[in-house]
Amino acid sequence: MKKILAVSFALMSSVAFSGCLCLFHKPKPPNGHVIFIDTVRNKTQQFGLEDALQTAMQNQLLDEGYTIGVRAKSQGILTITLETYLLVPTQTGANLVPTAYQLTVTAHAVLKDPKTGKVLWTNNNLQGIEPYAAFNMPGGMTEQQAQGVIWDMMTRYIVAGIDNYFMPPKKKASAGK
Repeated sequence: MKKILAVSFALMSSVAFSGCLCLFHKPKPPNGHVIFIDTVRNKTQQFGLEDALQTAMQNQLLDEGYTIGVRAKSQGILTITLETYLLVPTQTGANLVPTAYQLTVTAHAVLKDPKTGKVLWTNNNLQGIEPYAAFNMPGGMTEQQAQGVIWDMMTRYIVAGIDNYFMPPKKKASAGK
């Protein structure tokens, strides 16, 4: 009995540590869709946001099975523009030092056909809102960490829109057919 338990445990451990989480991965898009990500445009007063969002977008697309390619060989050109960046203290301590903030970022994204320039998908009202405690408070975070949460939200939404264009939901068969 001990031998069976030991072998079972060894097999389960090898599967757990092998990194095989195949059941949780989304299937790759059919035909290996290639996306070119144009340089993120930043119309806000905050310097350097575009690099972090560009990297987050590339990582999200790769995680979802897309290929990042060159403009000429892509099936879609993704352009993202950051429109507003608003960091507001929402709570202060006894010395009027902020202890909580709300970060709001708005952007718009457009996916275009590289050959015709036709808009394939667009969202002109991407908005990320992240209330958070200051980094020196319990459970708090830095402004950059709050930005990371917003980039994660925005990139997931953008990929969902791209997915809907490239892989529209299957229509249900009508009852009469």
